Amino acid sequence: MKLSGFGQDTTLTPPPQTEAWRFSNVTAQLPVELRPATKTISNADIVLSGATITVNQLPSGVAVMDIPQAVSDQFWSALPTYGGKVQLKVSHSPDRPLRIRIARDAHLLEEATLGSIHIEIAPAMKLEIEQEITGSPTGLTATETKLNLGSDAQVDHVISLLDGPEALHVTTFHAELAARAHLTQTFVAVGGKMTRMQVSANMNGEGAHASLASITALTGKSQVDLNSKLTHTAARTTAKQLAKNLLDGESKAIFTGKVYIARDAQQVAAEQMNRNLLLSKKAHAIGQPQLEIFADDVKCSHGSTTGQIEEDATFYLLSRGIPAERARTLLTKAFIAEVIHNAPESLRGFLGGRL
Repeated sequence: MKLSGFGQDTTLTPPPQTEAWRFSNVTAQLPVELRPATKTISNADIVLSGATITVNQLPSGVAVMDIPQAVSDQFWSALPTYGGKVQLKVSHSPDRPLRIRIARDAHLLEEATLGSIHIEIAPAMKLEIEQEITGSPTGLTATETKLNLGSDAQVDHVISLLDGPEALHVTTFHAELAARAHLTQTFVAVGGKMTRMQVSANMNGEGAHASLASITALTGKSQVDLNSKLTHTAARTTAKQLAKNLLDGESKAIFTGKVYIARDAQQVAAEQMNRNLLLSKKAHAIGQPQLEIFADDVKCSHGSTTGQIEEDATFYLLSRGIPAERARTLLTKAFIAEVIHNAPESLRGFLGGRL
């Protein structure tokens, strides 16, 4: 695959299809050549090749820092960096959310949206982040977001992925948590011909905690593939993940999750659950939660469920005079609400407006 106009022309060789990608043949859909966008949105604080990253008036305590332009030898780690890297450092707790928007001009169809953002959060800092990534209607979007939480830091992070019906989107979210750091991440994904989300969190210090929740709403022939890994390398760490998919038409959702607990990570508690609600007989879901445990004093659970709207619940609402279509809408909103309520109350409006 050739990249043109990103400072210098280069060629990247996509990796072969592997077990982790067996349900999503993304490689076969990659364009032969990628070009950066020729237009950008005005009033942006940071402009990368192929994308405009808008950080709305950096709050006090948040600074833009230089980051080395070293490129990984891993294809999906390297690709976003060709659009450019931005590093933010949080040295004081801001008094309002940090808003990050990666956007494309809707009229630029086949050009690439690439970009990588790293955020360093100093110890004991508190931070709220609203992040929105909007790809083009038909092009490729490849982005990476990394968070590094110092000890006792607290981060509430909400993310919306909004894509056109023919878009291909591969995005990575990774977090490193030091001792007693707390991370809450809530994802909303809508649209996209094929969306691959790679989400991971490493609990590296005692008392670290991560809470991850996601809701995907798909119609038509859209597909989402969520691959996640929660890694516990320190004792007395906790993590919880809830991944929900709302599927209509001929859409398809794949969830592959792993909880990994190292040998010395005793007294760990981890939960992982995948729930799929099918609104159509042609919708399809695959759930693969996994546990890999090398410690002997842990409390872990995982599971996956797939089903349609319960007839008893529908009958209950109909018996109280609620029309069938309204009853379906109410039950769908109830399915979504559990994920939205994972986010802090101050950030729920941002997510709710995306569904």
